[in-house]
Amino acid sequence: MSCGEEECWALVYKISTGGNGSAYDLFMSNDSLNIDDEEAMSLHCSTNTSRKHFKSDIINNWSSIGVDQVRLSVYVSGIEQVFLLFNGSETNKTNWFNKSRLINSSYSDLNEQNIVSFFSVDG
Repeated sequence: MSCGEEECWALVYKISTGGNGSAYDLFMSNDSLNIDDEEAMSLHCSTNTSRKHFKSDIINNWSSIGVDQVRLSVYVSGIEQVFLLFNGSETNKTNWFNKSRLINSSYSDLNEQNIVSFFSVDG
């Protein structure tokens, strides 16, 4: 878990470029992956050449844990490039990813005024 002065986050899912298998299939499965592997959990991609995906059991128990917020971040060379922050209250592992639940984003055009054609985990 990562805790800053104002926020506390737990890494629950990480996909690495070049990693094995389908990111979607891993997310949707009831499997966890590399839960005790610090290299797989590292976000410092500039020093970590590992191509390992990571999935916590938290995703498999999403509905019973009481998730408050969900932050989806895209990192390049260990630096966050994009983020989306969602209201995760009363959600499951797929329905939190919905434009109506979006609280904040680094995308300036992803707001209530702009209409999007499709916005879901299914793609």
